[in-house]
Order: sequence, then C-alpha cells, then structure tokens
Amino acid sequence: MNSPQNYELSLVCKKNKDGSPKKNAKWILHFKWQDKSKSAGYYHKEYTLNKKNCGIDFWVKSKNTKDLDKEKSKLQSNSNYISAVTNVLKIFEKDNLIINKNITLLNCANSWLNNKNDINEKTRSRYKNIIDVNIKGFFGDKKKIKDVTSYELEAFHAELYKQGKAKGTVKIIIKLTKSIFGWAFSPKQKIIAENPFEACEFQVPYSKKHENPIHDFLRPDEVNEVYKILEGHYLYPMVKISILTGLRRGELLGLRWQDINFEKKIINVSFQLSENEGKLVFSNNLKSSSAKREIPINDELIAVFRSLKADQNKNKLFFGNDYYCCEHDLVFLHKDGKPYIPRSVTQAFSNKLKKNNFRHLKWHDLRHTFCSILANTKINGVPKYNISRIQYYMGHGSYITTANIYNHVLIKDDCPADDIERQYQAA
Repeated sequence: MNSPQNYELSLVCKKNKDGSPKKNAKWILHFKWQDKSKSAGYYHKEYTLNKKNCGIDFWVKSKNTKDLDKEKSKLQSNSNYISAVTNVLKIFEKDNLIINKNITLLNCANSWLNNKNDINEKTRSRYKNIIDVNIKGFFGDKKKIKDVTSYELEAFHAELYKQGKAKGTVKIIIKLTKSIFGWAFSPKQKIIAENPFEACEFQVPYSKKHENPIHDFLRPDEVNEVYKILEGHYLYPMVKISILTGLRRGELLGLRWQDINFEKKIINVSFQLSENEGKLVFSNNLKSSSAKREIPINDELIAVFRSLKADQNKNKLFFGNDYYCCEHDLVFLHKDGKPYIPRSVTQAFSNKLKKNNFRHLKWHDLRHTFCSILANTKINGVPKYNISRIQYYMGHGSYITTANIYNHVLIKDDCPADDIERQYQAA
C-alpha cells in the first residue's frame, strides 16, 4: 500500500437510545485515505475492535461536525477509550501506515498512562492529576506533541517553581513528562521524530527552602516525650509500631493479622490501605516490588499487637451486631470495627503534637526515625546494619534513596553509639 497523504478515521457501533455506546458493543473503525499520487480518489478500510477497546478521542472525525464535540464527550465517558488509540497505533504500524502527527500532547499523555500497567490505582490517579492539572494547565489541550520545543519544556519547569511547588514535586512532574515524550519517541510508537527533552537544560532557581531538604526524625529522648503525649490515645500503638518497623502509613493501616507471624517474630509487608478520591482502597499492589518485605519485631511489639487483638475482641462483644464487618482482618480499626481514614490519622497526629507544644513533625518522619535506629546502632563501634540491609527493611526501590536519608539521620552528638538501639527501645 502506498503511503496515504490525507486520511480520516471514524468510529461507529451499536448505541443506546440516549446515544451512548451499548455495553460490550463491537466498534468498527472506518479508515479513509486519499493518495494524491493517483486519481482514483478515496480508499476505505475497516477494522473491528474488540469489546475492551471501546472508545476513541482524538481520532474521531464525525461526518456532522456539529456533533463532533458531543460525540467526543460520550466516548471520553468510557474509561477504556484510550486503549482503542493504542490498538489503532498497532494497526498502523502493522500495515505500514503513517501515524497521525496531529496528536496532541494531552492525548499522548493519556495514551502513555493507559499503557502503564505496573502502577497501582492510587499512583495512576496521581499521574492523571499531574496530566490534567499541570501539563494541561501549561500546554493546553490543543498543543500538538510534535510542536513542543525544549524551550517550552524549560519554561514549564520554571513555571512549576513560580507556582511555589517543592523541589521534589517539580522533579516528579518533570520525570513524568519526560517519560511521556520518551514513550512517544520510542521505536514502537514513532509519534515524534525528535525528543525535545534531549536538548533541555533545566535550572533550579535558588531558594533556601529547596537548598537543603530536611529529613526530620525523633531522637531517643524525643521518642519518650511523644509516647507520653500520646499515652491512652488510639495513635499510641500506631506511632510505636511505625517507629520500630518503619512501615509507611498505608502499610501500617493496611496491616492484617495474617501478616504477623508471632512465632517467627516477623511482619510480612504485602498489603496496604490508601485513599483515592475520598474512597478507601485495599490493595496488595504496593508502592514498588521492593516494598514487599519482612520486618523483624521484638517482644515489646508483640505485646503491643496482643493488646490490640484483645481490645478488638472486647469491642466485637460490646457492639455485637452493630460491629462493622470489614472485608479484611485489619490490625487497626475503630472501636466499632470501621477502618481508619489515612488523612484523618495524619491530621490527628499533627494536632496532638501541636496542642502539646511539640515541634512540627510529619507522619513520614516516623519512618526516618526507624532509619535512624538502624543507621546509628553499632556493636563495638561497628554498624550493626549495612545500608543494603537498611534499604531492604525500609522497602526502598533505590539505594540512593536510602543513602540520602541515611546521611541525614546519623546522630553526631555525644550519645554512646552502642546504646542507641537500647535507648530507642527503652523509650
């Protein structure tokens, strides 16, 4: 087949009375092109898309242009519409057709996200927010990806800082954007002929706020002070377990009784509780593959867990039929059996410290406290845990991440190194 000079696509299927696609309907993709080197006019070709590939956005060209926006709106209401685009790209590549160079950056970003099968729903939602708020907010929804220049990407980078975003946030947004362009430039996609990121020179504006990122953590004497503040509060066991295991907030709130091996004194981290658009999400798809790990626990923590279990049993008897039956046998539950909302736990922690005139501390700093315990514990002057072991217990996917935190949580005062772990545990 000769290379098409002009072409258009339209998508049709059986529809309901309100014009919405019927459930599991087969979509027919009409491909129409014109070869200017010949006088034969237009050629037609049809492809049947399977029921999973049931929607399209930027490829749609309605015969009646007045209905185009309405048609797009209906198609975009289908969560799988981008997968149809991916399918079309594969068809084009197979038949040696020219890929549509008019694809917008926004639609390409959505295609990239739809092909990300190695992320959980919470991460997907976060990426979608970055695309809709940051990328669309700067480039708009009509900017063609092939027209984006390195200068514009540098301006985008600078604008993120002007908006007051933290260095880490900007880094995440730029990394995501770079992945989108890398995907579009890949031999498999061939959507853009050049990757503008290769010519970018990003400059981070000087700011004392971003000069030295602080990884805060609790010192041994501060741990005891926080325990006293939280004594009798539902946060007490949560904080204590976080400090002595390094569990992330979602891993802690998603901890199940089946994940605790009392005989071997080990916690198996394989499940989490998160929040997505106001809804609680239970998942075994953690932040990364490295997040799945086994963490040893001491007798002190075993006693804490047994106390929590005893309290749960009492609560079940007290509430009777009114006790909420959670689908997962979670360690941390309200007295009536309902799971905790992650952001509520964080807010309660912050409010409790503030009310007692304790310095500001993020919940995540409890993880850094655990890292401090591991980093500062020595036996006869020799570190008890090497960075590789600390990386495993922390569940970090990158050695650099562990080393970065490690260098900030080393205690450089006159506290005897061999007593660090004992002091934390004694607290």
